[in-house]
Amino acid sequence: MSKKYLAISFLVLSFMFLGGVAHAATDTQQIAKNHVPMVMGNVTAISGASITITTIGKTPTTYTVDTSNAKFVGNKTKSAADITSGARIAVQGTISGNNISATRVISMPAPKGGDLAKNTMGPVRGTVTANDNGTLTISTSERTGHGKTATSTSKSITVTPDAKAKVSMSGKKGASLSDLAVGANVMVIGGTKDANGNITGAKMISVIPTPKKK
Repeated sequence: MSKKYLAISFLVLSFMFLGGVAHAATDTQQIAKNHVPMVMGNVTAISGASITITTIGKTPTTYTVDTSNAKFVGNKTKSAADITSGARIAVQGTISGNNISATRVISMPAPKGGDLAKNTMGPVRGTVTANDNGTLTISTSERTGHGKTATSTSKSITVTPDAKAKVSMSGKKGASLSDLAVGANVMVIGGTKDANGNITGAKMISVIPTPKKK
């Protein structure tokens, strides 16, 4: 291979590298310039251009999203009418308390996998306050507000498990719903949450072990 060929190759590669760095820097600056807060959650209600979503996590937060001026992206969605209850979406826009004025609504792909992956909400943690033949009442925490102004309040909800719901309890094989005693800390997985936070069709209820005191 000639020295002339090597020199030309080096110049071409250098140009490509520097051009790539410059392009990446421009993209980064554009992203930083156009940074908009994003909230991801599951759709619990739809009314015209208004969508209600609940975020996923230990303390889910409910937001009302105004999509009147939003651009819809993903899954062939063009408006709020194309969004279904239980769908997972990401929302960009201006956040004010529990209200979002959306500029962009991104429809997320449906999760793949078994029954537990088909849930329409994130896990919900709480403490059992009543067990009526398998229908549970649990005390959970609901987060309202955003950022430093966010607050958490206790809320009582009803959990109606699916007929084939599984119960996971440390140290006990074959645990059933009747084993869920008042005072037990649990995590509810799967199911559908209504506007009041009550859960129907929970797929799994896992008892969270109480830390042992040293």
